[in-house]
Amino acid sequence: MTETTKICGQCGKEKPASEYYIHHTGEYEGMLFRCCKECERAQKRAYYRRLHPDGMRYDMTRGRVMRKKDGVVTIGWSGSMLAELRRMFPVTKNEEIAGVLGVSVRTMIRKARELGLKKDDRWLSGVWDDNRKMAQMMSRALGYPGGYKPGRPDTGTEWRKGYVMPEESRRKQAASMRRYAMAHKSDYRKRGLKAWETRRRRAEENGTQA
Repeated sequence: MTETTKICGQCGKEKPASEYYIHHTGEYEGMLFRCCKECERAQKRAYYRRLHPDGMRYDMTRGRVMRKKDGVVTIGWSGSMLAELRRMFPVTKNEEIAGVLGVSVRTMIRKARELGLKKDDRWLSGVWDDNRKMAQMMSRALGYPGGYKPGRPDTGTEWRKGYVMPEESRRKQAASMRRYAMAHKSDYRKRGLKAWETRRRRAEENGTQA
């Protein structure tokens, strides 16, 4: 054995000094660890598994329980969190549930899909109705009877009545409509034949000419 190699106290293999960690503090400062890096990492993984057999631990930096499995760290869902999610999801907004559970809305929705949870239809209809009423109230408060003011766009976001489209813009619009019609010619023909067949059938039933 040379000065640049060392026999590992765990696996018994002779490895170069670069394969060992170095003590930076204490009485062994500047000396190599007894075991090589590979064995040291294996010992730490075994120690972690003994402390956290299910992979769950409290992460001080994130301030919540996390799960570590196969080197991947994910959010740890406890039994109480899952029970709260099942109770709240059908009749509670997603943002409120995520705030209570301390997770992002996306993470909460992904877990709800895994559990097969769905919103209550009656509650969802009520939320939509409340949103519609709120939109109507805001529209009236702002003085807009509808979603758009009458007229056509002028400069920027301004609108005014009686706007006349320039001839060049009119030609471009007509050409665009013709291209669309040619691209969907077969669809229009099918619809026309279907409409004609419907009129013919009704005429036969009424005893008249189509």
